[in-house]
Amino acid sequence: MEKSEFRKLVAEGIESLPEEFRKLVDNVEVVLKERPGREHRERVGRGGESWRLLGLYEGVPYGRRGTDYGGVMPDKITLFRAEIEAYCGGDRARMVREIRRVFLHELGHYFGFSDKRLRELGY
Repeated sequence: MEKSEFRKLVAEGIESLPEEFRKLVDNVEVVLKERPGREHRERVGRGGESWRLLGLYEGVPYGRRGTDYGGVMPDKITLFRAEIEAYCGGDRARMVREIRRVFLHELGHYFGFSDKRLRELGY
């Protein structure tokens, strides 16, 4: 899948969020990268190359932001295009679903959900 098409699918995923969630998302940047680097894998405690990292949330979760929160760099949701494409075997329809799922999973971390809880919810 071309990078421009991938970007379009990510934008569609963001736009598909219910309005009440979009209103709550503040100071978050969505970044698209080809593949995760070692620093990304180490942030999630998985330094090995054999483990596939599809997305990553970095920042201060919404519910943990106190009254002194301000003047900070944006939180970041990173999606890794080549990893998602390989995971989906290049199947476009599956990639559309997976991009949305990964984005929502990382957005769940923004809202303070653990990996365990997100898996229980299907993300």
